[in-house]
Amino acid sequence: MLAPSTVSENLPSADAATPSRSAIFRALHARLQPNRKQSAPYTSPVAGINANLPLNRHESTMKVDQLAVFLEDGSGRLADVTAILAENGISIRALSLADTAAFAILRMIVNDNEKARQILQENGFTVGKNEVLVLEVPDKPGGLASVLDTARANDLQVEYMYAFVHKAGDAGLIIFRFADPDKALGVLSKEGIRVLSGEDIYAI
Repeated sequence: MLAPSTVSENLPSADAATPSRSAIFRALHARLQPNRKQSAPYTSPVAGINANLPLNRHESTMKVDQLAVFLEDGSGRLADVTAILAENGISIRALSLADTAAFAILRMIVNDNEKARQILQENGFTVGKNEVLVLEVPDKPGGLASVLDTARANDLQVEYMYAFVHKAGDAGLIIFRFADPDKALGVLSKEGIRVLSGEDIYAI
């Protein structure tokens, strides 16, 4: 089921208690500098995104790496991201854009995570990552509802989801971010819901 406290990503609100936009980005930028010594794992201001986790790390190959690019400005910066990726031969497999009063966050799955993160950071972008699950959902009325019913029945909290640009035969592909990906993977596999591997997705 959808988790009420995380549907909006727990993004900072525009109130007096929230750090300024520039302060957030200064902290993120400092944490992501190469060769910077860090004494403890760092979690970004957006729930669930750990900027220190290595890319292409598949303890379970059924989890898919998703990049998160923080955009301080407006649509111009989004255009910059897509242009940079295109110039470097990187294909975007799926993307989602969330906007807040403080900043926007672009989530995307690409065919080369390490290269994408490196070139975006070289161009001044703050890039984090997390792991999502890509589910095969029947492309028919009630297909998504059946998956969400399974999630609700097993107390799986869905933080957000968005559609993939490709289909798998007669099924659609939906990207899910669960509060507990490991639990979700076990439940979904047991219930016969197909979860695509990272290798499958990056090869599309």
